[in-house]
Amino acid sequence: MWEPIPSWAVKQILRDYGGEPHPDRVAEIGRHLWVPSGRPFHYSDHKRTVGEVSLMETDQSAFRSTTGRDVSEDGILSIGVVTSGQTQMGRSGRTAEVVPTGGAYVLRSWTEWTVEMSDETRGTVVRIPEHRLRERGIRVHPDRVRLDGAPSLAGPLSSFVSSVVRPSWQSTAVGEDVVERAVEDLVVGMLLETSGYAMDSEELRTGLCARAAGVISREHRSGDLTPAMVATLLGVSLRHLQRAHEQNGVTIAAVIAAERTRSAALLLVAPGAMTLTLSEIARRCGFGSTFELRNQFRSAYGVLPSQYRADAALASEGRALTS
Repeated sequence: MWEPIPSWAVKQILRDYGGEPHPDRVAEIGRHLWVPSGRPFHYSDHKRTVGEVSLMETDQSAFRSTTGRDVSEDGILSIGVVTSGQTQMGRSGRTAEVVPTGGAYVLRSWTEWTVEMSDETRGTVVRIPEHRLRERGIRVHPDRVRLDGAPSLAGPLSSFVSSVVRPSWQSTAVGEDVVERAVEDLVVGMLLETSGYAMDSEELRTGLCARAAGVISREHRSGDLTPAMVATLLGVSLRHLQRAHEQNGVTIAAVIAAERTRSAALLLVAPGAMTLTLSEIARRCGFGSTFELRNQFRSAYGVLPSQYRADAALASEGRALTS
């Protein structure tokens, strides 16, 4: 038998998620969360946000979540790995899908699904903007939840998330940027290796973007890297490469510029690179001039590189004073 979750438990969950336990909010969520009669309920988590990606590790007793909860965010995907126990997910008119220990799932919206955990369950969740995956050549299937089999990267992804969300991990600007990229790479790899996400002829074209991203990641520091060179390295025509990126609403030139800008941001805050001039950073990151670096940086971060560096230095001093 299931009974409504106690209000104190809803308040705890809301606080853990960073929300305000307003009575109306508590009542709304409480109408859709249930726990086994006569069994104590507990919930705990560790979480951290790095850039646009949210990471969480959860540990909870049995509960049931019915459809209708207003907790989804447009454009945000939840990619989860069950590390202990199992999770059952279903919705009206469909057979429920069971995600066992070691299994993984992708949810576009929690509001459409009934989620049930009949026993103690632990897991990790990555919440990432869907556009980040589209830009890597991934197409999310809205009607698929459980990833087939046990993806080989589910374990590494979960272990990495678990280590990062722990309070013992001391973050830095450089570290968070690397973690964000590593998590995205693991998610993309896990989806690509899963049979349910095998690319068809259309997706193979968009999958070219993922290969191009790998080339750009390795070669963007060369000032000679151009869209034409990326196409040559991939063995495809420039037009074919451009069309593949246009499907995702971006240009290959913009992807190259974004990668160079990200590298410049890392150098600007790296302790060992504080003496580098903007001209040296521009050259090391593949920009043709400091003017180009400033323009791209202001477009991406909203500030000039010099201000970005100064703000990072102040933040670092603040952390040192409080530690």
